[in-house]
Amino acid sequence: MTDIQDYWVQKEAEVGEIVVAKFYCTYLSGDLSVKGPLTGVLFFSKATIYFQGFNSSKDLKTLFQMRRQEGISEGRLLKIPLISAKSSYTEPPRSIWRRLFASPDQTLVIVHTEDGKETVRYHFTVNRNELREIVDLINGVSLQSQSQKE
Repeated sequence: MTDIQDYWVQKEAEVGEIVVAKFYCTYLSGDLSVKGPLTGVLFFSKATIYFQGFNSSKDLKTLFQMRRQEGISEGRLLKIPLISAKSSYTEPPRSIWRRLFASPDQTLVIVHTEDGKETVRYHFTVNRNELREIVDLINGVSLQSQSQKE
């Protein structure tokens, strides 16, 4: 096993769920008390969205390399049940010229609700090529869970 695999095995043991997808992102705002943007990993189980922040982007980049440095410094862990989450994003530019000069990152909004009322809005930036997959993971599972309740 590589260091990366070891990390994710340990993370799965910590959260008690199997990780089915993970994405590099930057936390912009929500209810975490952090100063400025926080780099991290948005990862998913079948029932939960997690955001693991890291104290420096250098620490995070090592998770996506074959060999990582020891002593990664993790920040706070955010946990949102998929059943109470909805997601949206801004559409990418349609013009080829605007897309050519657009940032590779786009804003993702995750809304946490309780009893049908919005409680918190989380804003992240993610790679625009992964945005649709992330939104589908959030909204697809969220919609399936709600239809099972009815």
